[in-house]
Amino acid sequence: MAELLVCVTDKATGQVGAIMAGDVVCVCADGHLWSDRERANPDWRIVKFPGVDPAWVSDYQQAQIDVTGRVVFKRAVGVDMTTAVGSWLLATEQESTLAAESVIDLIDATVQREAGGVL
Repeated sequence: MAELLVCVTDKATGQVGAIMAGDVVCVCADGHLWSDRERANPDWRIVKFPGVDPAWVSDYQQAQIDVTGRVVFKRAVGVDMTTAVGSWLLATEQESTLAAESVIDLIDATVQREAGGVL
């Protein structure tokens, strides 16, 4: 099972390298021991996908780096918070378990971060 820690609010709007709403903070394997801080943070959601290999969603942890090697975005891709998946993340409990098939919905709601905005 893959377990994702997802940010649902912008942490430092406009700051290079900051965590943004929709960013996957980390991807962990089934049974990860989330800290009390991670579980209680109102800006984060823990989403569990039973039967999904963490390697399938590990790209969500990659940074967007410019040609000089500088981090432009903490994450190169993220969840588009204007989609149904984004709305669900905002409304859901701190910790949720979804069917493995739901990872397709997550992938469909993925956006590429680009300088000057999001595609």
